Amino acid sequence: LSSVILMQIDNKLYIEDNSFILSSNKFQSKKLHNGKQSIDFKLHSHASIEIVYDNFSVLTDPWFSGTAFLESWINYPESKVSEESLSPDIIYISHEHSDHLHEETLLKFKKDIKICYPDFPNKRIGKILKDIGFNNLLPLKFGQIYELTDKINITCYEPQSLWNDSILFIDIDGFKILNTNDAGINQKIKNLVGNIDLLMTGFSTTASGFPATWDHISMDEKAKYYINAVNGTYSMLENSMRTYNAKYLIPFAAFTTLQDPLHQKFVQISESTNVDKIKEYFNNSEYEIINLLPGECWNSQNNKFDRIYTNTQRDKIHDKKNKILFATNYYKKNYYINQLENKISPQELKNYFLKFN
Repeated sequence: LSSVILMQIDNKLYIEDNSFILSSNKFQSKKLHNGKQSIDFKLHSHASIEIVYDNFSVLTDPWFSGTAFLESWINYPESKVSEESLSPDIIYISHEHSDHLHEETLLKFKKDIKICYPDFPNKRIGKILKDIGFNNLLPLKFGQIYELTDKINITCYEPQSLWNDSILFIDIDGFKILNTNDAGINQKIKNLVGNIDLLMTGFSTTASGFPATWDHISMDEKAKYYINAVNGTYSMLENSMRTYNAKYLIPFAAFTTLQDPLHQKFVQISESTNVDKIKEYFNNSEYEIINLLPGECWNSQNNKFDRIYTNTQRDKIHDKKNKILFATNYYKKNYYINQLENKISPQELKNYFLKFN
């Protein structure tokens, strides 16, 4: 024992031998990253990840219950966490879209929680949060470093596009995290922050109604589009990892589906990838894919996963028939659209579109 490195993690004794760890009560081989940080990444839903280090937590874009985009989107698979069970130190809102700035979810948090968000010129996010009742707001200037603790700092960056979106850089005691979310790649960030340890980015191909909802496009053309979109997603992920020279990838911000029965034909037409297919795609690469589903957790130090789904259950979740069945049952249970009686006032429509960028 004197010739090897001993570590105690979660009250278990580990022996480090190059890239392997031998557990005292369960033999398994695992990779260690080069740092000493023990960071938990808890995927709660869609684009909501809780990052926990040294009893301090940052929660991104919470949306745990209810719908988004005029009651058209729902979480899929459903979130396993409640707002009341969480006590984050910081909530980060990446942009204004209602699957990221979800008012129904935010209403259930304590109003003195510090909320960070990009300081867009239109100031709409701050106004919405104030109207909800939050009193501890921190608008982030682009490119400015903010110290959250003596070991955690964050910096908010703009995307290369003209959309009001943001990219969050988190430095946790030297472990570098980049949350690009829906914002895409910004080549300039690499020169500002150096190599990234972990990249968190979206992988959706179905956020837009195009081409599924377009009547003048043939089914063959739609099928070709989605094939190209899925392949383009793999290329985007690979390009992102290469650009930032990242080691780990958490694909997220794509765990949704449509709830309205009238929309299920569009779900049937559309095609997308999933976290397990992404892991398979990168299987022989230098990158390590952290393929979490909502409700699951990964630790950066010991590479341990806390899974709640078996492989069989994961396959069922990815199956389009089960997705449509889930949405159908959700609609029957909640029937939000029926409550509206299909009557939306001009002012409600105006307010809705004002929330877009």
